[in-house]
Amino acid sequence: MYPKLLNKDLYRYIEDDPPRSIEELKKEYENKYARWNSEDPRWRNWIILIGNKAAGYVQATIMKDEAILGWVVFNEYQGRGVGTNAVSAMIKEIISDTGIKKFICTIEKNNIPSRKLARKLDFNFSYKNKNDIIYRLMII
Repeated sequence: MYPKLLNKDLYRYIEDDPPRSIEELKKEYENKYARWNSEDPRWRNWIILIGNKAAGYVQATIMKDEAILGWVVFNEYQGRGVGTNAVSAMIKEIISDTGIKKFICTIEKNNIPSRKLARKLDFNFSYKNKNDIIYRLMII
């Protein structure tokens, strides 16, 4: 993950910064793992693998009755269904693990690939603010 996360293009639409070192990234993942089964909110983070190569990641902040989702697909894997499959699998896992069926994602308004992915998975427009569009999905 470390070399892929150094690509500054990834941060065009997200507020994170590239990790300063592999040690910093390792510590960040250890902190995320520690919140896996914590009380509200719980944190989930999965690395997307194609074979043995990292293709991106999906993540969720799980509240009492909803999950806030996010995803990053590395440039060379975009447009190939990788994100769609990974986010769909994440939603299924969250439903199976928690029973939660309400999902939210906040996407920067100029992030067309992520907006297309959300619509492809039947997320509905909820509202927009100055920089972001908020989508919701309710599984019945």
